[in-house]
Amino acid sequence: MFKFIIRGMGYQGRESVDSDVMRTEVMREFPYHEPKEVRFRYNDDYAVVHCAKYPATDLNCKVSTIPKYMEKDRLEFQMLLNPIDSYQGKKRPILKLADVSKWIVKKAMKNGFEIKTIDGLVKMGAITGKKIKNGKTELLTHNAVDVRGTLEVTDANLFYEALCSGVGPGKGYGFGVIEVL
Repeated sequence: MFKFIIRGMGYQGRESVDSDVMRTEVMREFPYHEPKEVRFRYNDDYAVVHCAKYPATDLNCKVSTIPKYMEKDRLEFQMLLNPIDSYQGKKRPILKLADVSKWIVKKAMKNGFEIKTIDGLVKMGAITGKKIKNGKTELLTHNAVDVRGTLEVTDANLFYEALCSGVGPGKGYGFGVIEVL
């Protein structure tokens, strides 16, 4: 699994943030990949992309392999998340930062790591997008929360899967990629 850092592909200079536009930009660089094979995360001035194969185009980017970490490794991280819960069969955003913190801790336990510190938890606001379901276009609003902190690996295999696949909902829209700093 590879990690690509693509400069110049980020939030900076955009009037609005549309997850479909971001996904289209990333997939344009990886046209022979299925969308579920490509995980990405936007930052201010760059995008982080996790993918098993190289892109079809010659990207001017930094490339590295995603390392396998060991149990007890402590790492600084950053993630853009879309925290939701279900109430009476409907998905709804988690809005209170205290509840978001609890949600992150639960997701971490299921994915082979433990949150040691949360140094920054920032609501990024709504990121819009759309999904086609049964031939109808459905508008989506993602409740984006950026989190930074320190984690400890508790299960190396589960954590590697989380690094490759992402954590939580909205992975196809740029959420859930764990960026180890």
